Amino acid sequence: MERVPSEDLVRAHALAARALAMLPGSDGARASEIAGQLRAAGEFHAAAEQLLHAASYALDVFANQEARAVATSALKLLGRHGKDRRLQYELISVRARALQRIGALAEWRADALDMVVLAGDDVERACAAWERVFEAHRDDAAVCDDAIAHLEELSGTSECAAAIFERAVAVQSFLRSDYARARDAAARAAKHFERIGDSKAAIGARLEHIAALGRRAEFEAARVALAQLQPLVEAQGNLALLENFHRVACSAVDEQHRDRSLEHAKRSLELALRIGDRYAEARAHQNVATCVGKMRDIEGALREHERALEAYRDVGDVIGAADTMLNLASVRGFSGDHATAQRLLDEVDPAALRQPWLALRLSINRTAFLLRARRFDEARRQASVTLDQATALGTRLHEARALAFIAELEARAGDAAAAREHFDASISAFTALGQPALQAETLAISSRLRAGQGDTEAARVDAAAAQELARHFPVQHFGEAAWHLAAAYALVSDTADAVRCAEASARAFAENAMQMPADLVDGYARLPWHRHAFAYLAGRPVPLRLDEEETIAE
Repeated sequence: MERVPSEDLVRAHALAARALAMLPGSDGARASEIAGQLRAAGEFHAAAEQLLHAASYALDVFANQEARAVATSALKLLGRHGKDRRLQYELISVRARALQRIGALAEWRADALDMVVLAGDDVERACAAWERVFEAHRDDAAVCDDAIAHLEELSGTSECAAAIFERAVAVQSFLRSDYARARDAAARAAKHFERIGDSKAAIGARLEHIAALGRRAEFEAARVALAQLQPLVEAQGNLALLENFHRVACSAVDEQHRDRSLEHAKRSLELALRIGDRYAEARAHQNVATCVGKMRDIEGALREHERALEAYRDVGDVIGAADTMLNLASVRGFSGDHATAQRLLDEVDPAALRQPWLALRLSINRTAFLLRARRFDEARRQASVTLDQATALGTRLHEARALAFIAELEARAGDAAAAREHFDASISAFTALGQPALQAETLAISSRLRAGQGDTEAARVDAAAAQELARHFPVQHFGEAAWHLAAAYALVSDTADAVRCAEASARAFAENAMQMPADLVDGYARLPWHRHAFAYLAGRPVPLRLDEEETIAE
């Protein structure tokens, strides 16, 4: 090669580049090769253009690290051989998407801010850049507000700009637990995107709308919307969009279809791993954990939550990490490990608790732990806080859960009239919201209250309804619910059914203990309903009325 004159060699590289460009796949798989020939020919700008194609292709096939490396190489080439703001913007945009998937938060944020500078007066690019800034700073309220303000200012310039603004408002409102506003903004965004013919973005906005419906416990509307959207998602052939569909579907499916929810969660995880999106992987692990936890696979739930927490921390997502810590606390608390559960709650980043949804979930956990630790006065105060938070957010499901907590506390305090009223309200809400497992748990303890008050007929009605629901739906706290039923039957002198339910409670203990780490079993065995069920079966005296149960110090 050293005998070939340099000008001929340059010409040869240029000809090779153009020959390669005429072959199939020249705008994707061959783009890096073409770029190499153009670089050797001294056509640096053209080489950078080809590297943009190569980086975009790598991103499309989920070779995220390669996309990052190729885009970085092209930017360095441009830096040495002249400036082209348009090309710089496009390269940084591709690299930012790769960084987002990888979870390189600091670099992703830096690229998003650089996009704003490079966009200049180009409205379309400015909208995309400010939305990217918003996405990269979701846990920074000041930056998010600034990005939203810029998007609102741009929203009047075109329907595309209006669509991007409404989509950002929907996401921000969801993050801030204003689910009604999120629902409505997402619907507006979808209509804007549909009018400009961007079907992929329209579907994404529809998924944001469904997610908000799920948080508001509008499950029937969510179910209908999911059914309508699924064929459109599948027709797109976009794996990232399909992953998002399954993630949203997992959370928006009601409690009557837990097996379907788990299927969606597992499919979401499979797709997240395939596309190499670390953030999507974190959310998918979290959803799988929640589903298997409700099915009482404690070891599986802990494992998946730990994986989710690791991934959230890898990508620097404070809110996701806090959410997962709350879930871990729930699983630990269910297993009787109240000390670890309390430590997890105490370690939640205070910055994340500025999100009302997380603050509500923290309050629910605290109420449950205090109640199960028999710290009734503290539990009553916390339950009141929980009800106020749930009412303020308009989350009917959590309002119903708070009412059930309050009802149990009133029953234990001997205020039977108030307890009956709150039990009835919570059971009615769980029924309307399609929450049969929670309905069964609440009916069981309501039956025990009514039996203790001598209302035998009402106690039997509630007990029968609870058992019928439990036959068809997996009740997470079945061991506890079965003991409540056993106590209720014992109080109305139905010894055969009391023994049958106590045996069911004992079996639930054994089955659950087999699915949890060995170090949790001792604490699980010390939970009062397990001790009482075994004691009753052994013929030892146990407290049957709720207001007779002993106070147990933590």
